[in-house]
This record gives sequence, C-alpha cells and structure tokens, in this order.
Amino acid sequence: MNRSFPFLALFLLLAGPVSAQTNVTGDWDVTIESPQGANTVKVSFKQDGDKVSGVFKSPLGELPFDGGSMTGSDLKFGFSLPVQGMQLDITMAGKVDGSSITGKAKFGDFGEGDWSAKRSEGTTTASTTTSTTTTSTTTTTTTTSSTLSSGPAQAASGTSP
Repeated sequence: MNRSFPFLALFLLLAGPVSAQTNVTGDWDVTIESPQGANTVKVSFKQDGDKVSGVFKSPLGELPFDGGSMTGSDLKFGFSLPVQGMQLDITMAGKVDGSSITGKAKFGDFGEGDWSAKRSEGTTTASTTTSTTTTSTTTTTTTTSSTLSSGPAQAASGTSP
C-alpha cells in the first residue's frame, strides 16, 4: 500500500482555492478624463473567464464592445467612437480594487487621460471573486420500482407510458 496516498488526498481536500479571478460583471459608473474634460457614463460589463465584453450607456445611446480581458485584477478593453467622420480607437487599462477601478485611457493618437469607475448602486453580484476548489464527492444511486394501480401490474421505469 502506498503511504503517500492519504497525504495526497488530504492535501487535495484542504488545499482550498486553486485559482482566483476578479469578476467585473455588473453595472459601473465610469468617469473618463479626456482632453475635453470629464465625462461619466454607465457601463455594463459581462465577464466569462478572462474574456470581458459590455455596453456603454449614455443619453446618446448604447455602444457595445467586446474583446476585453481580465488577468488577475488587471482589466483591459477598447472600443471605437465615430468622430468627425472617422473612427477614434480608445483603449482602457485599469486595476480593479473591490468595487472600484482606476486606470489610463488612450485616445488613439490624441493623448491619454485617467479613468475611474465604481460599482453602480443596486448592482448585485454574488461575489467579486470566483474560485475553484478541488473536492471529493460520493454519489449514491437508489433504484426503486413501484406498481401502477391501473391495469396490469407494471414496473415503473422512471419514464411515462
């Protein structure tokens, strides 16, 4: 018998989280400092693993984006705005700290600015981190049969006649 097996099993059960990832899913109030001044908009982020997408919401309409990423607490995403008949590519990078984010925005070739965000009031999320835990589960299956009261005795197989 291998004596290391009980120690390995105990380690796997008590190891706790294998990985943790910050989760930005939900509504945020985002303030962007641009050369034209500060502007605050609502942003709804959706996160699937390390992939981030979302929608900017303003009185002028909604602007969806995708292709963002979340690595640890580092958030990166970008979008394009139509400006004077051309597309202005804006890239944003920030660090998430609980219910706030701070970072830098790059406005194509027209400069940079700071940006910050805070979770919107009323935004509900299960938690700001997700984790994977290794556990051992034992499943017991019990099979029973019963007799139907109408007609000849039939064994119930779990499906409808």
